[in-house]
Amino acid sequence: MKKNSSDRQTHSKRKITDSDIVGFLSAKSKDDLVKIIMQVCRDDAKLRQSYVDRIMLETGDYAAMIREAQNEIRSVTSEDSWDDSWEGHDSLPDFSRLQSQLRSLVDIEQFDAVVQLGRELIEHGMQQLKQSHDEGETAVQIMSTLSIIAEAIVPCSLTDVEKILFVIDSFLKDGYDVCDSFGHVLDRRYPRSVWAEVAEILKSRLSSQIVSKKDRATGDYTLFYQRERLSGWIIRALEASGDEVAATNFCIDEATEAGSYQRAVDRLIAMKRYDEAKALASQGLENTDPTYAGLINRLQDSLATIAAKSNDHSVAAAIAAERFVTHPDVSSFQELLLAAKKTKCDAATKAVAMHFLETGERPSFINASGTQTEKPKKAVASQLDCWPFLAPPSGRARTQRPVQGDASKPSPHFDVLIRLSIQQRDPKSVLRWYDELQASQTRNRFRFNRFETEVADAVSATHPDRAVQIYCAEADRLAAETNTKLYPQSVSLLKKARQVLKSNKREHEFDVVLASFLKRHNRKPRLVELVRSLGRQQS
Repeated sequence: MKKNSSDRQTHSKRKITDSDIVGFLSAKSKDDLVKIIMQVCRDDAKLRQSYVDRIMLETGDYAAMIREAQNEIRSVTSEDSWDDSWEGHDSLPDFSRLQSQLRSLVDIEQFDAVVQLGRELIEHGMQQLKQSHDEGETAVQIMSTLSIIAEAIVPCSLTDVEKILFVIDSFLKDGYDVCDSFGHVLDRRYPRSVWAEVAEILKSRLSSQIVSKKDRATGDYTLFYQRERLSGWIIRALEASGDEVAATNFCIDEATEAGSYQRAVDRLIAMKRYDEAKALASQGLENTDPTYAGLINRLQDSLATIAAKSNDHSVAAAIAAERFVTHPDVSSFQELLLAAKKTKCDAATKAVAMHFLETGERPSFINASGTQTEKPKKAVASQLDCWPFLAPPSGRARTQRPVQGDASKPSPHFDVLIRLSIQQRDPKSVLRWYDELQASQTRNRFRFNRFETEVADAVSATHPDRAVQIYCAEADRLAAETNTKLYPQSVSLLKKARQVLKSNKREHEFDVVLASFLKRHNRKPRLVELVRSLGRQQS
């Protein structure tokens, strides 16, 4: 009997299970099975590779396995690595076969070969990571692969010195923290003589990484960074060898030889050798390029720490004053007052700081003889022109740092004054400085930092009319940008204006505000729709 179409359709939808496949294959002859498997291998390159690896493993052809793993390293690390999250496309290398090969080699105790393959993977993998444009997927794959190699380091036939050097060299080449799994090798207990030998071998490499004064003068810190990492391992090796004196002396020598001042200063401070630390930090300030503000700041902070040990807090206050003048804001102002409080001259410091904010005129420092380091520009000097402490420790060209703005025409720092007044909950001062900003030549409609909403919020309780006026003016400005994404912000400001009027039992006045706003922006349909919904909410 012939099956009808509905029977065939029902049969075609039956799910094929694993038992069906087993039954199908069991019924085949050996030759047929070989043909089926070879056909699948021709269609699936990964499956074929797995059979190749299995054959080499079961036949004991370890040399071939190692060569195949080496080829896989070069192949997989040569692939492009990128991820376009916007388009939803990517091209990521697959390290699964290499990981399987390395796992097999570890299992059959081919430890020396695995470590050597690790050297190649680190070399080629670092190059791949430098050129990758993914979200870190490739780094994770390489890290997972290296964690297998990490298992072979301790049991391999390398000497203890060679094992330690292998790990240190891996860390020195690793700019992506993918070799972290090697760390356990360094945590093992080794004889002090082993670490002493490691230190001497690493020292012999310093001659190839000389950092000249010209390199430091031109701001080329690539060599400096490489040498500092290498010398850091030398210090660690000397410490592990039990020779703390040699480690400290080497650290100091590297400061003068290669410019690693901060590390040596920190070490001397920890050892309470304050006079030596102070001398070295001062030398570092003199020899460090002033464009590297981070290095300068850390050395200055170290000098402040040293001075505080003898209960002298004026150094920290002077440093805070200099940084406040260079980058005036609420945060640096507060840090200055906090530092000055310890010198018991916080009132005088605050007066000078406020004078600077209100005039823009840079204060000077007093020198050791008690006179000002810089002559005031005004005909008559006042106490507001000079900080009540000595100038901070500084290096070359440090005192000639450019000041923001035009030095010949200083102007008040209105943004800082306004935010300070807001913080101090002084609405009268908030409006005073805001109005002066509006009237000054420094006013800029397109300025990056806008604080109109903050100003209006701060004065809404005491000056409701001004708050409403500022809210509406800012709403107008946003609406005028003709950017529909800004329209909700504009409406939000109108809501704030309505709330102020409502709090003062004048909500009826908002109808006039709303009508005026709609009249000015009646050609923006999307904005008009949002504003009218605001009017409906009111009713």
